[in-house]
Amino acid sequence: MDHDPVASIQTLPAIALRGLTVFPNVLIHFDVGRAASIKAMEAAMAAGEPVFLVGQKDMTVERPERDDLYTVGTLSNVRQILRMPGDNVRVMVEGISRARLRDVTQREPYLMAEIEAIPEEKAGRASAKTEALMRSTYEMFQNYTELAPKISPDLLINVLASDDPGYIADYIAQNIAMRNSDKQAILEELQPVRRLEKLHRLLEREVETSALRHVMSLSGGQADLTEVLLPTDFALAGQTLTQAPIPPEVVLVSITRNERLLIPRGRTVLLPGDRVLCLARDEGLRQLMRDWKL
Repeated sequence: MDHDPVASIQTLPAIALRGLTVFPNVLIHFDVGRAASIKAMEAAMAAGEPVFLVGQKDMTVERPERDDLYTVGTLSNVRQILRMPGDNVRVMVEGISRARLRDVTQREPYLMAEIEAIPEEKAGRASAKTEALMRSTYEMFQNYTELAPKISPDLLINVLASDDPGYIADYIAQNIAMRNSDKQAILEELQPVRRLEKLHRLLEREVETSALRHVMSLSGGQADLTEVLLPTDFALAGQTLTQAPIPPEVVLVSITRNERLLIPRGRTVLLPGDRVLCLARDEGLRQLMRDWKL
């Protein structure tokens, strides 16, 4: 049966994803274990038609019904199906576009879904605010890659090569560790700039969490986190962290400035109003307060 991947309403093989979200314009591998899902993949590939990938709300449900599935999923092309040892199958798919689930029309031997394609909104010419948001996201993602050594450098290159806020949000969301419900929220946001704003907030949280995990592992858990607010008359204002005295027992985890999260580096300048998150034991923190004249 011939299917047009951009047709408004179609009935296609569907797979209920557990703990995974697939985004448009991204190539991804994943393992498929349920027999119905394998049959849906094989049917789509044999017919040369897309498959509808949609997340299920509760991963413990073995035979999901319509109400167990999210409303927005992704039309995807099946690029490869590999049989693995045991009963698992590894597939490679390429996301095409977002689509809305209208109904589940078949449950056996695999899911069939009536879906409605969602046209991709164009971001248009970027405003100064959007440009600033993209620059901040680039920087935040770079911070994330430094804290997550398993991230491929190619991911950062791909992000930096794009000036499409919607694609940047989708690409980063696909490639970082994030709660599945948060990824679904990104998938369901259809306006590109708002999507990037959501992604930026979530990425900021993930960077801070990754930084905390890193420094806590270094300290062996034998220290406390304390946020230090730099006053308007801060004596060391304008100094970089390389210039400022920092006791060896103190680790600076992050700096929040005007609601923007910064990862401390030697060239980072300290400014009044900064909220500096420190990991230190009591004596180290007291020494920092003395050195910074707080």
